[in-house]
Amino acid sequence: MKKRFMLFILLIVCAAALPALANAASSGECGPALTWTLDDNGLMTISGTGPMDSFYALADHKDIIRLFIKEGVTTIGDFAFESCTNMKSVSLPNSLTSIGKEAFHKCASLESVTIPSSVTFLGTGAFRECKGLTRVVLPNSVTVIRDKTFYYCNHLTDITIPSTVTSIGLQAFGSCARLTSIVIPASVTTVDTSAFSVCASLKSVTVLNDATSFGSWVFSDCPSDMVIYCRAGSRAEQYAIDNDINVAYLDAKPTITTQPSSKKVNEGATATFKVVASNATGYQWYYQKPNDSTWYAVSNNGTSATYTLTTAARHNGYKYRVKVSNAAGSVWSNTVTLTVVAKPVITTQPTSKKVSEGTKATFKVVATGATAYQWYYQKPGNSTWTAVINNGISATYTLTTEARHNGYRYRVKVSNSAGYVWSNTVTLTVTTAAKPTITTQPSNQKVNEGAKATFKVVASNAKSYQWHYLKPNDSTWYAVSNNGTSATYTLTTAARHNGYKYRVKVSNTAGYVWSNTVTLTLNLKPVITAQPSNQSVTAGRTATFKVTATGATSYQWYYQKPGESTWIAVSNNGTSATYTLTTAARHNGYKYKCEVKNAVGSVFTAVVTLTVR
Repeated sequence: MKKRFMLFILLIVCAAALPALANAASSGECGPALTWTLDDNGLMTISGTGPMDSFYALADHKDIIRLFIKEGVTTIGDFAFESCTNMKSVSLPNSLTSIGKEAFHKCASLESVTIPSSVTFLGTGAFRECKGLTRVVLPNSVTVIRDKTFYYCNHLTDITIPSTVTSIGLQAFGSCARLTSIVIPASVTTVDTSAFSVCASLKSVTVLNDATSFGSWVFSDCPSDMVIYCRAGSRAEQYAIDNDINVAYLDAKPTITTQPSSKKVNEGATATFKVVASNATGYQWYYQKPNDSTWYAVSNNGTSATYTLTTAARHNGYKYRVKVSNAAGSVWSNTVTLTVVAKPVITTQPTSKKVSEGTKATFKVVATGATAYQWYYQKPGNSTWTAVINNGISATYTLTTEARHNGYRYRVKVSNSAGYVWSNTVTLTVTTAAKPTITTQPSNQKVNEGAKATFKVVASNAKSYQWHYLKPNDSTWYAVSNNGTSATYTLTTAARHNGYKYRVKVSNTAGYVWSNTVTLTLNLKPVITAQPSNQSVTAGRTATFKVTATGATSYQWYYQKPGESTWIAVSNNGTSATYTLTTAARHNGYKYKCEVKNAVGSVFTAVVTLTVR
């Protein structure tokens, strides 16, 4: 007895050591004629013929990512891959006939399993607590779903029970929280205790065999609005009544109470079509393309009362309807239309431009369905795109170029209510102009006072001109405000302009140059420096009037009689700076003035009066 006890303890210790030994190795044996290998990428391959060992042969092996069992393997042992928590996929051979008890228990990362048609036996809890499992394909070769086979597979949404299954065991689908509907085929005669308990999303159960019997609490803690679809008088009906579960009968076709409605959405948004029907056990949505008479079944998520799709431009004008079914038959919903407001489509992209500095560059985009535009620019060596503030919100963007714009990149965001698209990125190349070159300098001018003086410059590559003047004995240059912005500057001279200096600033976008400085010299009219004065003498005496002037070449005195408006030139000795006459009583009150002349012109003296006593 003592030896047997020691042997039992030794077996337990060895069994506990097996996972660690398996994890440490990269190959080994897992059956009388089976071997396994594990590569660096987490692929475990099992080869050979015959059955696999049970009781933790490869359990708790965290390095397994993918499992590939080759042809020739006939069984997967009990607990074989228990707690291989990182295993994501399994490939099973057609030689496989059975999957042992809890073979994949707690394989939490396993997502989907296809069981080959050669398998006739699924052990108790074979996939228990495979929490990542969403889809299982069971073959018709399976006749019994044993206790807890899929217990706590809380992500399982899609499973079809084959029409060969005769019994569903205790808690077989317990706590499958995302399972929404199940069809129990006519082949099933017994559904054991708590088989579908705590299925929090289960809304529809269809029972096709009137004689199917149910254990206790089969649907405990399922939604209160869950419906059992069955025939009147069946055991399923009685079970539903006894357990206060909603019943719908399979003897009548479904009735659509709320039809789906047409939808209008923006491209890229989701569109949802919904039907509400009574006594329904199945749904299949269909679509019809524009200008096509064929209706196509929706393959993705098209088998429930609600169908949602993420729209694309191609869906515009698609028609939809749903076939609502139960065991008694089916009815079609109304046909509805999906209108998709598509994003804009650019038909003509903007193109790169090469222009001279200071000229205009225009970028243009042509798009259909556009309601708004926004141009952006990117500076050379900068990753940031900046919105164009001035006139950058139309299909055409024009700017007056400067040297700094060379290498700028441009693109436009074309929008409507459905979204936006970006145009191609284009580049602006600006060729820099040279500074102006003066080919003919302005020249000095000498004109008579009051005449026009014209200064002129001839320059190549010039965009603008600004003439400036400098007064005598002044160091400040002043811009000419009147008509001083062209290649030619003309002014009407005045005596104050004598000795003024002039020059012109010739510019373009590349810079400017100054012309030579030139001088304006005026031939001035005479300047009176001393005016004649009034005279008062006794009759018979002489009276003398005198003027002093610079620049004078001739003189002419004039007199005006009292009470008259006419001035009369003095004919006798009235052509010099001094005019002397012998007075008589008649001269009393005469007025006199002198015209002082030179080649430029003449000036008059002040008017003086002769008083004769």
